Amino acid sequence: MRQGKIALALICACITTAPAAASTGTAPAGTAKLDPATAGAGAHLLLDAQGAAGGGFHKQEIPGGLAISFNRGFTFDPAAVGGVCSDDQAKNYQCPANSIVGTGLLDVLAEGFAFGANGQQFTAQLTFYRANPRQAGDPMGIVFDFKELSSGFKGTTIGRVLSIDDPLLGSQIQWSSLPIPSLPPGMHFTLERLRIDLGAGTSTPPVRVRPKVKNCRKLRIHGRTYYRCHKKVKGWHCRKRGKRYLCRKPRKAHKAQDGAAFLTNPATCSGTWRIRLELAYPSGNEIRDADAPCTAAR
Repeated sequence: MRQGKIALALICACITTAPAAASTGTAPAGTAKLDPATAGAGAHLLLDAQGAAGGGFHKQEIPGGLAISFNRGFTFDPAAVGGVCSDDQAKNYQCPANSIVGTGLLDVLAEGFAFGANGQQFTAQLTFYRANPRQAGDPMGIVFDFKELSSGFKGTTIGRVLSIDDPLLGSQIQWSSLPIPSLPPGMHFTLERLRIDLGAGTSTPPVRVRPKVKNCRKLRIHGRTYYRCHKKVKGWHCRKRGKRYLCRKPRKAHKAQDGAAFLTNPATCSGTWRIRLELAYPSGNEIRDADAPCTAAR
């Protein structure tokens, strides 16, 4: 139970309002991409930001804010998503499925006397829902819903989608107003990886971001070799990747349909579009810029 509360504290700390000061860096190649990357097309933003191995989140320090900014020209169409999650539904974890605008995963490492010599990893499943605007002039609000997979702890907050005044960036998604519980002394936490798939609508249905593949168990039955998942989870099976067998659940294929998209790419492309991830830490903000490749419309 104590570890579950710590996991909740960590996830909560990742989505509160960011301070003003900031230091800027460049995110590693491949951190962000659009699918499809064609100018003017309805698309999914695929964001994969990693820690030390991929450019460095702050070690043993909890971020106190999260914002995603988009190149000028990106547009959001709330009407492309049929449902709206009310404030009461968000509070009670009852957002309708037809209000989903994105999904994701958040991986963290907990270190300290309660987590052993090598620490313990936690993963939170993220789901984003369309909500009513938070302030006048905003096109919509957006629910940030998380559930920590090992402990089952969960929480929600409602953030803003808004226009920003920047020479290159034109819009931003940000979350705030989630209380941060007090953390026990002698414990340290590191955000290791953040994965987001943002996209919905009739032309770009939402896609669930799933945890990384797990190893399979090799069996010999009547002289034949079989591979089974370690855990009996409905729908999961073993697949061969290179020289290894991995346990995973296949994604359902989503056929594109005519209709509106929640996120639409800029109408023009000069090679890349800028995506910015901003994390706020007690020691200062970290800004990670990624230039997502794009192609001109045919």
